[in-house]
Amino acid sequence: MIDAICLQCGSDKMRRSKRRNTLEKLLAPLGGKMHRCHHCDSRYLQLGASWLRLDDFRSVFLTVRTGAVLVAALGLVLAAVIWLG
Repeated sequence: MIDAICLQCGSDKMRRSKRRNTLEKLLAPLGGKMHRCHHCDSRYLQLGASWLRLDDFRSVFLTVRTGAVLVAALGLVLAAVIWLG
């Protein structure tokens, strides 16, 4: 077990966890270590002495990804209008 306290439930039963998705693999080169709470299954990224909940990253990542898709779609529509016009 890891010597840390879960920010979600307050448990001290934390363990190392494998990277599960693209977001976690993108954060790995920053030196981040993945952890999971044994009681509530919350996932955390440890960067040095900082502990960050992955749910917080996930919502920001989804917002940025959605915005990037919308911008790309708008660019394609604009290019089609210019090409056809």
